[in-house]
Parts: sequence; structure tokens; C-alpha cells
Amino acid sequence: MPTDRNNLAPWLILLSDTGALAGLSEPDVPDAARPQDGSVGWLRRFVTRANSGHHHRRRVPELYPLVERMADRLRAELAVGGETLAADGDLDLLDLLLALDLPVTPTKERDVLDLAHWVKVEGERDLLAVAADDRFTAALHRGLDQLDDQHAALRRMVGTPGIRPLLTDWLRARIRDRFAAGLPYLPESVDWLGKRPVEALRLLTGSPNQRERWSSRSC
Repeated sequence: MPTDRNNLAPWLILLSDTGALAGLSEPDVPDAARPQDGSVGWLRRFVTRANSGHHHRRRVPELYPLVERMADRLRAELAVGGETLAADGDLDLLDLLLALDLPVTPTKERDVLDLAHWVKVEGERDLLAVAADDRFTAALHRGLDQLDDQHAALRRMVGTPGIRPLLTDWLRARIRDRFAAGLPYLPESVDWLGKRPVEALRLLTGSPNQRERWSSRSC
């Protein structure tokens, strides 16, 4: 496996094209052609290499079709020891693992699923699987908290089917908390509301003009 993460994608493509990765997924491959730590161990090593460092996590889209082919092998190996897989910050990989019904390590109490980073690295999945799993709801909400002033990212959330319902609930809660502060803070709250992307506010009302009506409120 390359030590330079920039070489992981071309390395995967080369090995896939030559059939060298068959041992990760094919049932009839002899044990000598499989990784010593199995398909699970190989995937863990790859994910660790690709996503090491909080500020340097990256997607390797070439990995995802391989994981789909590995699914049966991964499921069998994980079942032996009752183990789970961790996506290590790769939201697309997490969503894929859940969609494949593979056992996944849940987030911890204060963990954040970094939606801002997912937008930055141009994540592509609809995130329906991760959003449908209650174990990840709180971490997704904390990820939305980080997007409060990131308008482009909020617009991307509007266009992401799995996140859209969570975004709607999150916006309702944010608006409720803002306006609960009372009259002394009303101008500030109205200003905050007026700066939210209109695409996001439409989730609450279905009306293209609601943002303008809310923004025109005054005390």
C-alpha cells in the first residue's frame, strides 16, 4: 500500500485492472492470495492511510465500488468476531457501509459528523442510510451546528436527500431559540434570519417569498 496518500487512487485502479485485488472479494481465491489480516484488516489499513489527520481526511471514490464487491467477504469476517467497521470521518464510506447492511461502529456521545468537510471534499452520496440510522442523528445535528454561517454548505444540505429533513428540524429549532430571546434581541434575530439561504428557508414554508417577509419584520 503506498505511503503517499496521493498515490492511493491510481494504485487502486492499477490493482483492480490487473485483478490483483480479487483476494479481497472473490470467494474462490486461495488463502495465500488474501491479505494476512483479511479483507477487514485491509480495509481498515486503507481507511487509516487515506483519512489520517483531522484536517487531511479525504475521499477516495475508487474505493467505494471495491467495498461493494467486498461486502459479502467483509460481512462474513466481521461476524466471526462480532466486530464493526469505522469509516474514520469519510461520510460517503459510512453511508455506503450502512447501505450495504454492514456492522458499523456508532459515534460516541460528543462526536461530530463533519458535514462541512463532506461538502469541501465534494461528497457525492445522498446520505440516506446514515440519516436513517438513529445512532448517528445527534452527530449529524452537531455537524449542522457547524454550518450556521456557511451558506454554500447549507445550500448543499438542501440538495442532499438524507440531510434535508434533519436540516428542516434544525432550522426550526434555531429559529425558535433565536426568537425566544425576546424583544431586546429581535432586530439581531431578524437580521440573522434574513441572512439564511432562501433555499433553506423554503424547507420550512414552501414559499419562495417567506424569507423576504420574515426579513422585513421589525419591532
